Amino acid sequence: MKTIKYETRRNTSAIIVAAGQSSRMSNFSSYSKQFIVIGDKPVLAHVLNSFYLAKTINEIIVVVRENDIGRTNNLVKEFEMDKITSIVSGGVTRQESVRFGLEEIKDDVDFVVIHDGARPFITPGEIDEIVSYSFKGVSATFGIQITDTVKFVKKGSDGLMASNVPAKKEIWKIQTPQVFPYYLIKLAHEKAKEKKFFATDDCTLVENLGEYVHVLKGSKLNIKITYPDDLVQAKLISKIVKL
Repeated sequence: MKTIKYETRRNTSAIIVAAGQSSRMSNFSSYSKQFIVIGDKPVLAHVLNSFYLAKTINEIIVVVRENDIGRTNNLVKEFEMDKITSIVSGGVTRQESVRFGLEEIKDDVDFVVIHDGARPFITPGEIDEIVSYSFKGVSATFGIQITDTVKFVKKGSDGLMASNVPAKKEIWKIQTPQVFPYYLIKLAHEKAKEKKFFATDDCTLVENLGEYVHVLKGSKLNIKITYPDDLVQAKLISKIVKL
C-alpha cells in the first residue's frame, strides 16, 4: 500500500473516500470521476476545500486509487491545503478503503468524519454542524427523508411484482459525512473484518455493534455523483453552492 504523508497537529480527523473504480462513469470519462471538473475545479477539490475550511477539522486523510495518488498530490499542492496529512491508496471495497484511512490515524484523535469523495457540495458549515453534534459523544450522519412512494418489488412468474408499502416517514436516504467517536469506528471496522461482515456505509458497521447513529436532516444539494446524468445536476448546483 502506497502512502504520501504530511505533518500537522490533530484532534478531529476526516477521511475522504475517493478510491472507487468509477465503473458507472466508464463510458463518460477515461479517468476517476473525482477529477471531473465541475464549475471551477475538480470534484475532489470541491470536497477537500470544504473540509479544509471547516473549523472542526484538524486533519484530512485522502484515500484514492493507487494510480491517482500523484494526481491527488498535485491537487493538494495546487490548492495549498495544509490540513491534509496523508494520501493513501485504497482497497478493493469502500469498507477496506476506510479501514486503510483509519490506520493512518493516531490514538489521540477523539472523532473521525468519513465522507464520500464524490459528494462535492457539502459545505464547511454543514461539516461543523454534524461534528459539533457528535461532540456529545454520539455517532451521527446526515440523511434525507424520501418523498416518493416506496414499494418492495420481487420477481414473479410474470415479471416484477410490487407489494407492501413501507411508511415514507420512516424511510431516509443516508448521506455522508458520517461522524463517530474514534474508538467506536475503529472497533466497528476491526469486528467487521474479523467476522467478514460487509456493509455499504460506516453507520451499518457501528449499528452492527448494537450502537445507535443519530440522523440529522441533510441537504438535497449534497448529491453523490455516480452516473453521467448526475453531472448535469452537479453543474447546476455548482452555480448555487459557492465556496
